Amino acid sequence: MRKNNNKKKLMIVSGISLLTILGGTLAYFSTTTDIENVFKTGKYHNEIVEKFVSPTSWTPGTTTTKEVTVKNNGNVDMALRATFTEKWINAKGEELPLKDSNNIPAAIINFNESWKPANDGYYYYGTKSNLTKLESGQTSTSFINSVKFNENKCITT
Repeated sequence: MRKNNNKKKLMIVSGISLLTILGGTLAYFSTTTDIENVFKTGKYHNEIVEKFVSPTSWTPGTTTTKEVTVKNNGNVDMALRATFTEKWINAKGEELPLKDSNNIPAAIINFNESWKPANDGYYYYGTKSNLTKLESGQTSTSFINSVKFNENKCITT
């Protein structure tokens, strides 16, 4: 019985030794390699171009040209959306209210028809669901065409 027991121990030790040798051999022949995958994207770059000369004595009923365009200076097509913040400053540098107590606006902004307002607060070049793509080197139509000082309004400070 002892001979049989020794045989079992010898088999277990031999098996563990064999696994150790094979494991060591496999580890010896293992290797790793790092591969760098670089994705280069196109260049998105826009330029806002504004043409506007502030009138020196703007009077009610007067319309002043104001052009705000976007130029695609990148090398890929781009879709455009815009928002704006309206602020009126008098000649003394004081901020004026946008509307009076009767809710009459100080001025009426005339937006270009190629820019469509959406219910998310943005204007889209084209429509939100069908954007007009601006190709590399192209310039959009003006976002705003002009601003008219409301003829029914007289702001005093």
